[in-house]
Amino acid sequence: MRYGIIRVFALLFILVGVAFAQQTQIKTEWVLVGGQPIHWDSPPRDAHLPVKTSRATILVFYPNGDFTSLGCLLIRQKDGSVLISHGDGFVVSAGHWKQDANAVTITSRVVYRTMPMTGDPNPEAEEQQVFALRVVDGRWDLRLSGKTYLPMPEMKDLNTLGAFTAARYDKR
Repeated sequence: MRYGIIRVFALLFILVGVAFAQQTQIKTEWVLVGGQPIHWDSPPRDAHLPVKTSRATILVFYPNGDFTSLGCLLIRQKDGSVLISHGDGFVVSAGHWKQDANAVTITSRVVYRTMPMTGDPNPEAEEQQVFALRVVDGRWDLRLSGKTYLPMPEMKDLNTLGAFTAARYDKR
């Protein structure tokens, strides 16, 4: 009986920890968007939509060393704010990051795709990327394979980003 109670409390402690981790509010300063400059596309004129869209990869660097990324479609509103599309496919990667003098190394794996690739395991194989790092006005500027990842203060959809990337706790 005593061990049963201990197990129940241990399970409760773990579940509370996972729930707390999933509710971590993402802060703007943890987020970089690439590959910049973003090339915005307009919808067909007859759609009469005052928005532009672009594919992008969003990198999230948590202060504790955790990392997530979201490959998605961004929507730039008429007022300039940027949102993540809820109706298009996306890819979530999760892992860890570390910084040294002139580089940021990310070790991650794809943990979720809205459209799974036939024959690929889930989660997919781990990969490592080493980004060149420059600090400009106290903010990161990362470069890899001709793509630049920069802050995007006009992105106002951090709650959606948090919800989409919460899969990092469920799939690792």
